[in-house]
Amino acid sequence: MEFTIEELKVFGQCPLKYKYGYMNDYKYRKSREQEYADSIRSVSTWFFDNVRTGSIPTKREIRKKWGSIWHKGKDVYDILFDTSYKYERRRNIKGVEKIDKFYDRFTKTPGTILINNYPFDVPIGNGHILKGRFDIIREVEKNNSTRIELLNLRTDKYVPYSRLRERDLLLTIHDYAYRKTFEQIPDQLAYYAFKNDTRAVIDPMRPKHFKKLETMVNNIASIIDQGLFFPRFDEEHKICRHCDYTTVCAGRR
Repeated sequence: MEFTIEELKVFGQCPLKYKYGYMNDYKYRKSREQEYADSIRSVSTWFFDNVRTGSIPTKREIRKKWGSIWHKGKDVYDILFDTSYKYERRRNIKGVEKIDKFYDRFTKTPGTILINNYPFDVPIGNGHILKGRFDIIREVEKNNSTRIELLNLRTDKYVPYSRLRERDLLLTIHDYAYRKTFEQIPDQLAYYAFKNDTRAVIDPMRPKHFKKLETMVNNIASIIDQGLFFPRFDEEHKICRHCDYTTVCAGRR
């Protein structure tokens, strides 16, 4: 059975949401928050592509790139004057702020970019396949030595607390995929959160973390095979409130 990182995240939120989104014919519609996060990620990918070729863009250029992505397909007059575009205008300002902080940080220490937005496809567990993309793999200098760093770019609202970093799912998956793909251990893992302009570095994962990941994938595959797609509720109903499938979800009735 094949899984993407996004599929594992959705299943963790709610197995029934996974069923509607990936096994039924209901069309998945990206939320505004997801479109916003994807736009920021596109700018970061463009930036590191330029860094990799030895041409660091100016701040004016990266701002222009952000505007071209966020306002793509939108009429300039509507953006400026139509009240229904208030969200786009607010998000545009916040996006510029985030991109500026990102730019200031990574133009100072861009490192040597080895891989940018590179796909992986690795075996895991009992004959399953895990698919995803490495955000950034780069060489950085530390204590007069060169280290290989797996950099995970966080465009969502979630920022791992210090005590949870070593158990973070995305960092674990990227470390696991790197070892399977390149048959070596990275020197360090890191993530950058656009939410608060934070970069944190942690040591590579330990075998117990990979064992937990494999067990999770095996369990999810077993649940899918048995068709046990139970809905998952939370006390504040945040999962259901922002779900695309509330009108068809039997779990809400």
